[in-house]
Amino acid sequence: SGGTLDFGFNGSTALNLIETTSSATTGFTLAAGGKIKISSPNGIDKDGAQLSGNVQLDSRTFNATGIYHYIGKTPWQRIGDGIPAVVGGKYVLVELDALATTLVFEAYNGSSYVASGNIGIDNTGNGLKIIQGTVVGTPSGDFTGNGLLEMTGGLYQSSIVAPTYSPQLSGGYTLTAGTIELNASGNQVLRGTRDYVNLRFSNSGTKTLSSALPVNSIDSLVTIQNSAILDVANNEFSGPAGLTMLNTSYFKMSSLNLTLPQLSGINRPYLLTGGTVELYGTNSSQTQSLRGTFGSPTTAIAYNNLELNASGISGNVSVGGANVVAQAGFVLKGTMNVNSPVCFKLGSGFTISDQGSGVFDLKPGSTLKYGGSVAASGASGNIQTATRNFPITASYGFVGNSSPQNPGSGLPTTMVNMYLDKDAAANRVLLAQNTNVTNMLKLGTDVDLGKGKLDLNGYDLTLGTTSTNGVVSGGYADSYVITWDGAVNGKLKHLVNTVLSEYNFPVGDFDYYTPFKLTLQDAELPLLNASLAVAVRAEAHPLLGTSTNYLKRYWAVTDEQINDPDYDVEFTYVAQDPELSESDLFPCKYNPAGWLSCTENTNAVITTGSGGINVGSKLLSWSGLTTFSDFTGIGNGSPLPVTWLHVSANQQKEQVEVTWSTGSETNNSHFVVQRSTDTKEVVQMGIVNGHGTSAISNHYSLIDRAPLRGVSYYRIKQVDFNGASEYSAWVPARFDPEELSGIRYVNADKARGEVSIFFAGEMDHASVTISDTRGRNCASYHIVNNNQGVIRLDMPVLAPGIYFVSLNGNGQTYTRPFKW
Repeated sequence: SGGTLDFGFNGSTALNLIETTSSATTGFTLAAGGKIKISSPNGIDKDGAQLSGNVQLDSRTFNATGIYHYIGKTPWQRIGDGIPAVVGGKYVLVELDALATTLVFEAYNGSSYVASGNIGIDNTGNGLKIIQGTVVGTPSGDFTGNGLLEMTGGLYQSSIVAPTYSPQLSGGYTLTAGTIELNASGNQVLRGTRDYVNLRFSNSGTKTLSSALPVNSIDSLVTIQNSAILDVANNEFSGPAGLTMLNTSYFKMSSLNLTLPQLSGINRPYLLTGGTVELYGTNSSQTQSLRGTFGSPTTAIAYNNLELNASGISGNVSVGGANVVAQAGFVLKGTMNVNSPVCFKLGSGFTISDQGSGVFDLKPGSTLKYGGSVAASGASGNIQTATRNFPITASYGFVGNSSPQNPGSGLPTTMVNMYLDKDAAANRVLLAQNTNVTNMLKLGTDVDLGKGKLDLNGYDLTLGTTSTNGVVSGGYADSYVITWDGAVNGKLKHLVNTVLSEYNFPVGDFDYYTPFKLTLQDAELPLLNASLAVAVRAEAHPLLGTSTNYLKRYWAVTDEQINDPDYDVEFTYVAQDPELSESDLFPCKYNPAGWLSCTENTNAVITTGSGGINVGSKLLSWSGLTTFSDFTGIGNGSPLPVTWLHVSANQQKEQVEVTWSTGSETNNSHFVVQRSTDTKEVVQMGIVNGHGTSAISNHYSLIDRAPLRGVSYYRIKQVDFNGASEYSAWVPARFDPEELSGIRYVNADKARGEVSIFFAGEMDHASVTISDTRGRNCASYHIVNNNQGVIRLDMPVLAPGIYFVSLNGNGQTYTRPFKW
């Protein structure tokens, strides 16, 4: 005890203890506390018959509490089988000549090297200390027991497979330098609750943790290489260490509410020349943060590949939420996949930059929330990778405090869901194109306190598809859709597929939230493209006439292809809207023959349905309505100088004819016919004289001899003798010179048992067939001398469903579907 025998070297040749007389009986004993410095490539052998290792005497005794110091210089130093395998307080030091010198658990049996087995170390001694060189622990031999592990340098490689922990020593660890490497071709478990300096994961298989590592547990560097997978799951794996990834390695983590990877890169940088980083495991209410920078001062991380995944069928799209939030901007060299159902959030000041050929791929079913803009290409916006995919099957949201936020040209015109999730109520998002949200528009509520306003900016936002209704979620004073910002007007539109349904329009102007709700009780709907649209304007209706008691706000409600509707409405105004007596207001809607109000309004000339006002909640309601037009609140007044009976515009061969009728006229000088392609830029088409003052119906028309191809809008400006004027509503007309014959549309009237076919051109003789979806003929007709533009047919008894009408005339056959 206390003594040391250093076998040492002659140059680079190990010096051994041998007997000089073969007939002599020789022996060697290492007592408890004694120390030998082992230099032989074969270590120490216990078998006296083997002339191998530093001790080659007949009798060899090595105590389980001795000190074994390996100092070999050859590339491979065997540990030998002389060191006791039994667990004891032995102290093993490894101080090889260089890192390339390796200590392996092998012994020489006289003809070959064999596994020497495990060496047990308990916590009664100083354990294992690695100073320099490489120690290779394998299933055939390793250091085991509850002994201590100290490293001041060197490399400790372990190929011990799961479920056994690596390293196998379970005592305390004092690691000031050196590297521990898990390098099995299979699954391994890193021992937890330890402070590490350098860690390396190599070869293949999945490397996991046994338990959470304490904070600041990795001081210098983590390296993942080859095809190894490091999955730390939700365990702490942090510290000032850097990260190196090579080859096709993989780094997975699922901790919540932390910046991942947790390694801060203070002591060493991030060098990700290969591999993939994956975040996973969040559900619809959980969040992770993706690290964007490392070090101090910070440097953007250049990721090779990124995979963002989440569990469950829905992502975290809650107000302020996301499955993965970018901690800062970063660089992308390979591919970043945002997989369904992940919601990924990128702040307004953060950029994903490109380094080579980066690909940002937003997968179907995923969501991107961003605070700036996205471009289809080029070095602008939040995402600037060489390739970027923003599919129509994904969802998009708007975040941050940038206002107004222009979403950018990369935002698709169709998406599944749209989320408004800005920081403040005053933050606006400007729509830059007509957009279709096929499933849900999600706004904030006074419960979740989501904020921000979506400014339609003169464009239309359409909800739903031709087979399913869209959904509006939320809407309150701090979060709604602006259809009128004082300069341009847009429309919020619902595609209509069902009756007995509520269609909500959370609309307002620049300053106030004034929603409109329409409950469609019944209607005849076509096969496709029925719709309802609402736009609110924060000004008095231009056709109020002499009324002095009214709302300084009106809601324009329009439809497409909704026949024979029966519906109810509710619309909300604000305290600034009423002019004069609020309590005397009734719901009113503009009608070509004058203003229409509810039967409760005794001042109204024309009434229908039942309605009224709730002053406390600032709500006007009305039921039993059958036409769509502009809505407001009116309390008194007289009719305008002209009572409109109808205004229409229709293609007539190579021209468009505009016709209108009045029920009465007062001091009416003349009419000006106007045309527009967008109801904003207006062109005067002609002037028609009026009838002054008249109590009878008058009919007028004007021919547009040079109509524009496609859809144009026409309206009539009525001018009094004193110069005062009013306008009719805009009416559309489609002009297509290439389609001067054929079916325009089909109207099915089940109540009358009749189908009306409206066609263009003239047909002296025509045949009509009605068939079902299987092609079976249900009815046939022969038409003679019909040049009226419409054919009305009495239908046989038909089951409800889809049918096709085929019109054969002038050598052509035209087919259209209709619903019965």
